[in-house]
Formats: sequence, C-alpha cells, structure tokens
Amino acid sequence: MKTTTSATSPRNVRRTVRAQLLVASALLALLGLVVLEGCKNKREHGERCTSSEYRSDCEASLHCDQSTHTCITSEEDSANDGCAAKDECKKEGRCHAKEKMCVVGGDGDCVKSEACTSSHRCHARDGECKVATDEECKAQFDGEYHGLRRFRDGKCVALTDDDCTGKPCSGDGACHAKDGVCVALKDEDCKGSYEQCSKRGQCKAEGGKCV
Repeated sequence: MKTTTSATSPRNVRRTVRAQLLVASALLALLGLVVLEGCKNKREHGERCTSSEYRSDCEASLHCDQSTHTCITSEEDSANDGCAAKDECKKEGRCHAKEKMCVVGGDGDCVKSEACTSSHRCHARDGECKVATDEECKAQFDGEYHGLRRFRDGKCVALTDDDCTGKPCSGDGACHAKDGVCVALKDEDCKGSYEQCSKRGQCKAEGGKCV
C-alpha cells in the first residue's frame, strides 16, 4: 500500500524553508550589487552630473548644478545664489560665482537671461552669452539689416547671395556675399536701392559700397 507525504511534514517544511532561504540570499546578493554599483557611479566634485527633482548622481555631500551640470559643494551653491540675485544674472547671464566674481556658468544661465530673450545670445562661450547658431544670427540686427545670417567660426557671416536678400540688398544695394559680408558689386545693385540711389544719389558700386 502506497503512502503519501503530507505537505506539512517536517521533511517538506525543511525543503520549503531551504528554498526560501536560497531565494532570499540571491535577492540580498543582487541588492548588494546594485547598491555597490550605485556607489561606484557617484560623481565627484567638478564632474558632469545629471539630476531630477528628487535625486542626482553626485556624491551625498554634493549638489548637481542645473546650469553647468557639474557636482558642486553647498558653499558653491550658496555663492551661486548670491550671483543669481543680481542684475548681471538677469541681464547678462552671469549667475555663477567663480573666484569671487559672477560669471556665465553655462547655456542655462544665458537662456533665462535678457541676453537671450532680447538679444538672442543664448549660448555660453568664453565666459559670456553669445550667438552660436544660424537661427540666432538671423534674429540679430546685423542678420536682418546686413545679411550676417550664418554662424561660422564663432561669428555671424554672409555665406551666399541669398543671405543678402531683403533689406541688405534693397536698402543698401549690398546684394552679394563676399568674404563673409554683403557688398555692392554692380551698379545695378545700387540703382535698385531706394536708400542709396533714390534717396542719396549714390548709384554706382565702388569698393563694395554704393557711392
């Protein structure tokens, strides 16, 4: 006659307990690896970092600056707050402290300043907020009136005759791109300009200008 073993027999209970202990040990080992890896990946002072509203990947004593995306100390954070309260932060993007001066820390400082919203200088370059894209060049006064609509080698320039269409050509007779600027190369350019020829009588092209 075959006998059956109850699920609650001492042998089965021991087997169940051993299985549960093995699972728990595996989970603890996995958790330890995750924690260890997280500690290894913590960023040190001055290193690039990422952060959200509730966490950052900087070491516990550091803070991830939202503009420069680097790990900074609480003292540096306080100094930055002092710069952020000044007009030079609002107007020129100088919102970060460096060597007892307020400087542009990154693109984020420029984007929220009047340098960007009013003058279209939205990128941090050499400690200042400057133009750095074709779109920003086109939005500048020199882009609209002088055809300097392309960003190349750190500045706005005119690359093709298309950049000189509109006000540079119709207003000043500067209808052709040459050496990065719009110039008048033909008498016809000047004669078609109301501002230069019709209004001022300067209807001849000479030296890149209407005379």
